[in-house]
Amino acid sequence: MQTRTFEDPSHLATLEQEWTALWSAARGSPAKHPSWQRAWWNAMGGARATEIGGARELSGIEVRLDDGALVGLALFVRRPVLWDPGPRVRLDLIGSGEAISDEVCSDYAGILASPGHEGAVAGAIAKTLLEWRSRWDDIVLPSVSEHDLASRALAEALIEGGCAVSMERTGVCPYVALPSSFDEYLSLLDSDRRYYVRRSLRDFESWAGEPPRLVRADRDEDLREGFRILEQLHGERWGDRGLFRSDRFRAFHHELSRQWHRGDGVHIDLSWLVARERPVAVLYSFVSDGILSFYQAGRAVDLPNKIRPGLVAHLAAIRRAIEEGLREYDFLEGEAQYKQKLMTAQRSLLTIRAVRGDVRATALDAAAVGARAVLRAVLRLSSGAAGPVSRPREDVVPSSAR
Repeated sequence: MQTRTFEDPSHLATLEQEWTALWSAARGSPAKHPSWQRAWWNAMGGARATEIGGARELSGIEVRLDDGALVGLALFVRRPVLWDPGPRVRLDLIGSGEAISDEVCSDYAGILASPGHEGAVAGAIAKTLLEWRSRWDDIVLPSVSEHDLASRALAEALIEGGCAVSMERTGVCPYVALPSSFDEYLSLLDSDRRYYVRRSLRDFESWAGEPPRLVRADRDEDLREGFRILEQLHGERWGDRGLFRSDRFRAFHHELSRQWHRGDGVHIDLSWLVARERPVAVLYSFVSDGILSFYQAGRAVDLPNKIRPGLVAHLAAIRRAIEEGLREYDFLEGEAQYKQKLMTAQRSLLTIRAVRGDVRATALDAAAVGARAVLRAVLRLSSGAAGPVSRPREDVVPSSAR
């Protein structure tokens, strides 16, 4: 295998066709799609990096077979961070590492590798990263799926190269493995949750005077209207804590919507629940490979207490997803009550952190050590595992969990 590194963001455009083909072959998540990562760079790449300043720098690694075929890709953002015992340089996986107001939540992020080449690609990327030792102190890969063989293999390869590496379970993604009918879905819920769902639907229908009705943005003008509703209802629900206050966050999603509205391996599903002649809830999701990934929402806050428009909107979307033949409804990261009420299963998200072996660092606290031990057990039990997570070498001290 051969590797090539690049730092010029304009190079991403030249990779577009084979990058998209690699993403498709790997059945990548929306957050690994070229459109997601390029939109993120366009929105975030020119901003100040941290409190101590310094511009973001793109650091890309291509992995190719001897015949030139692209089989792996890793995109990092190099930036200075303020960290005990002083300023450090961190490589963040592209799509992550921002302040809360700008964070786009790239769930199921990670490196991209062609099926069957995960271990070799990870090894090649690790070798390049280790050759770059003088250019970074820490590497952070957040929100990695527990089933991401390539990213987990990268952790193993960095350990072999002398880095201190931790793998922590930092979140869960509840989801519904969609059955053949909505009634069958209801039968998968325990009796308490099934009663809660049916009561919520009855209360809503009694108040609205009709069954739940979702309107989907199919045309360009519908999409603009959908985003207006989303920003309005999201703002009503969350106020000053709402995500759409950030110009960069909005710029990211507006560019993404232009790319994905008509489909590019992924398409946007922006739908709102209508009752009494007005939108009362809105769902913003992405659909690819038979999976609907719910991303963001908003709901009216001036309805009677027993009316649950957000939950009812999800139920209507689940029913429609079943009717359209999708295979999964993924709520993405979070343990909100409504997700727990509607899910039928969940998967873990991991954060992988690596520290250069020659960097003076502080020890991981006891909680992080315990979390890593739990993850070793989880990974050993996972199907298709890349192998247990090794302990760092005794002469390498891992960094503190951030």
